[in-house]
Amino acid sequence: STEKREFLKKRFNELQDMNFCNSRDTSFEQYILNATNGEGMAIFLKNILFHGILLDALFEYKRYSLQAKKEVVQLVRDGIANGTVKPLNSILFDSDQAEQAFRFMASGKHTGKVVLKITDEEPQKKIVSIPVQFKALSRTTCNPEKSYVIIGGLGGFGLELCQWLVERGARHVVLTSRSCLKTGYQKLCMNRWNKENINIMVSKLNAAKMDDVEALLKMAAEIKPVAAIFNLALVLRDAFMENQTVENFKEVCESKVTSTLNLDAASRELCPELDWFVCFSSVSCGRGNAGQSNYGYANSVMERICEERSKEGLPGEYFKQIVLIPSNWDSFPIKGIPIDTLVFILLIFKI
Repeated sequence: STEKREFLKKRFNELQDMNFCNSRDTSFEQYILNATNGEGMAIFLKNILFHGILLDALFEYKRYSLQAKKEVVQLVRDGIANGTVKPLNSILFDSDQAEQAFRFMASGKHTGKVVLKITDEEPQKKIVSIPVQFKALSRTTCNPEKSYVIIGGLGGFGLELCQWLVERGARHVVLTSRSCLKTGYQKLCMNRWNKENINIMVSKLNAAKMDDVEALLKMAAEIKPVAAIFNLALVLRDAFMENQTVENFKEVCESKVTSTLNLDAASRELCPELDWFVCFSSVSCGRGNAGQSNYGYANSVMERICEERSKEGLPGEYFKQIVLIPSNWDSFPIKGIPIDTLVFILLIFKI
């Protein structure tokens, strides 16, 4: 409102009319893009309800940055110290006026903070509260000084896994794929990571070939020590048993069995700092699925390889795919797998 603008201009003398924009209509979007020469916003300091504005057009989603938060806090501290940051006015309500306080705040007519007075301040602390302990889930983090290898990384789930790693601190990721960038979404992801200075390498080396696996891990180790290997490779040759062929079984097993055996053997020598060795399996293994005997068999062998690694004290985890069919399939971002085998993995790392 005009009153609030005048209040802020009076309190902060350097502010001018050009420093204000309205978040209650779509003019906000164009204002931000014009003011930043099309760059958009880097950080939101507060969640705000925007009306009719596509936030994706205003800023690139970035991983949570503790350093950015520290910088903002330091700016506020410096502002308080030099008098730039001044406390806003406060309107005080008694504890029995809670309803009036919320209604007053909802009207949007106040300037400053609406405060509820619960009790008078104690001149000195008389009661020491007992610390409360509660269970908390740890958040998985990635080492920015290590590299992460994703076999089948340009597929729908591979791209989402890569983003998951980046959001948790990974700065060096090697993706393998039988084909290079060919879809708009793949290019969009690569552009976003490049803007964040994430080192992404795409390789066409075949994990089903031992020489290629050794070359791949050596290449990743030259960037940074390899911290994790994720095998997302997937080939489907579905058919009922009477229609299956030796070639169909071979192709499916190469993506799951042969590649995992090669990664297992090569990583023992080339990845001394390996933290995670993760393979993505399927409910087709064990429970079975019509027309997927070859796929279920290949996943079963892959799981046994991971179990053997665990018995030897090496990193080795596999994850059963959990079928999740979204209500709006057309807008679902992870595609490339038939809908009857589409999965979304709950990683054992606490997401």
